Formats: sequence, C-alpha cells, structure tokens
Amino acid sequence: MSVQFFAKEVSAAAAMVACAFWSLLGVAIPAAGQVETVVEYGYSDVWSCGPDTSTGQILCLYYDSYFVTSSPDEIAVLDAGGLGSPYCCHWFRTYETFNVWSGPESGALPTCRFFNPTFFDHFYTPYAAECAAIQAHADWHWLYEGIAFYLQIPDESGHCPLGTTILYRLYNNGMGGRPVHRLTTNLGTFNRMLTEGWVFEGDGRTFAFACVASSTAPSTP
Repeated sequence: MSVQFFAKEVSAAAAMVACAFWSLLGVAIPAAGQVETVVEYGYSDVWSCGPDTSTGQILCLYYDSYFVTSSPDEIAVLDAGGLGSPYCCHWFRTYETFNVWSGPESGALPTCRFFNPTFFDHFYTPYAAECAAIQAHADWHWLYEGIAFYLQIPDESGHCPLGTTILYRLYNNGMGGRPVHRLTTNLGTFNRMLTEGWVFEGDGRTFAFACVASSTAPSTP
C-alpha cells in the first residue's frame, strides 16, 4: 500500500477557524448494519461553475478540494450552500457517489476522517496504522474529526471481495503548492486524474485503496 503523509505548519488562528467551520456539523455516529450512499462535493470558484443545459446539473471547470460524506445533516447543509466562502467559493456536488457501510458489517473497518485547515483538504483512511500515525504526529496538523463510515480493504492479492467495488484514492502530488486528495469508484475519473499528474495511493497491482458495497441493499454479517 502506497501512503502519502504531509507535515505542514498550521497557525493557531487557522486551526481555530477550521475547527469552528467544521464543528458546525461534526461526524455523526451512524446506526450499525446499513449500507449508505456517500456524496462527493468539490470546492470551487462560483465563476467557474454553471448549469449543464442538457441535465441541469451544476458543472465546474476545476475543484480546489474534495469532500465526501454520508451524513444527511452535512449533505443538507452543503446542498443549501452552507460552509462556502462569502468572498469566492462554494461546495458543489460533483455527481459522483459510492456506497459505504455504517458499521462493521462483512468485516468493514472504521474509516478515520481528518481535516487540514491550512490546505482545506480532507483525508480518509480505514487503515488503523495510518490513522494512528497521523494522530501521533501533531506537527503534521491534521485535525481528527472522527469515524466517517466503514470500508472493507483488499485481500493479500490486492482484490476486493465479491459484491464490492474498488475505491481508489488519489493525491495531486502537491501540485499548486497544496495537498489535495480524492476518493472515487469511477475508473474513468481515476484514469483522467492520472493523466493530469495525480498519483494513486493503493495496491500497486490493482490500484485498489479500499472496497465499497456494490449496492445499497442491506449487507449480511
């Protein structure tokens, strides 16, 4: 598994603003035994976004950051235009989604969620060692926000179990002077971002970072 960490300085003022920003919502503790849909948002300049005339969906030319959540409260606030900047930027649906577990069903593991207030980036990992390493290094300035949802991980050969789909994790390799990560199950999105200079963080044979439920039907233990 290829993993990237980023130790960046964060001012106390920036950290306080970030805590206030995201503590408006918090990470809800979901009920166990359910499969939920995660919605992806991109943070973008409003002037770079506009409606697609064929679908009515809001399309953006680029995103500065990505955020995923299965929390109905967070989804409602972001869809209503909350948590955007009064000066330039807002969160828009990218219209990419994937399914996760709300508890440790079928061997799914708790996924830690972190926020970097300097670079406005979120980071997700179901790997206990990676989660612990980030929390152990306060100088990296990733703020732990709790358990976002549950994911399965690939087997020793890098493959996902039957009934699941590969989840890819990408990193922008520091382009633009700031780290940005993205989670996606869309192979087309994955390949396009690789051509744009992003790097994958996952198994070197299958590119799988984690595994998600293939449908929203309730899973069995």
